[in-house]
Amino acid sequence: MMIWTHHSDDYDGLPPDDIVIGARGSELDSDVSMLEIYFDHVARGDDVAWNASHAALFIQSGISRRGAPRISERQRDRLLEVLILARPLILNLFPSPDERELASRGVDAMAGLIFYWNEDDAQRSARHRHVYLDMLAYARRLRNACHNRCLLSEIRERADERRSELVAGMLREAAA
Repeated sequence: MMIWTHHSDDYDGLPPDDIVIGARGSELDSDVSMLEIYFDHVARGDDVAWNASHAALFIQSGISRRGAPRISERQRDRLLEVLILARPLILNLFPSPDERELASRGVDAMAGLIFYWNEDDAQRSARHRHVYLDMLAYARRLRNACHNRCLLSEIRERADERRSELVAGMLREAAA
């Protein structure tokens, strides 16, 4: 699903030339839209760790498929915009300076991977291949850290549930 907005006084009411009405969106368009949704949720503070983890996964899977199509400049720019909005909330997940620094590198790596996703082969080959591998590693590290936060949250929720059940059982026994 392609979403666009206009901010021009000469807007003629028609969609941009590269949008075909009624055509089914490609898998790439769907992936990019889903990634935007994840970043939008992060930027709104909705389940930040879960959505950031899934965003990193979507970026990695989007660029790692053999023969994966490139995203357009418009898609790249939109993804970078929503990532910039999401960045402070992602970094806030990590209170210690060391964790925050690694998270910052992870967010920067996701931005780099978004650029990479748009680049042609010549642009990609202009940099050392280790740069790409490092971006993947930093993004994966951030994804894992966010996922670990989700797991800890689930563990805490189950512990709270067990405590509530225990207290409720004790209250029932005391009332009997």
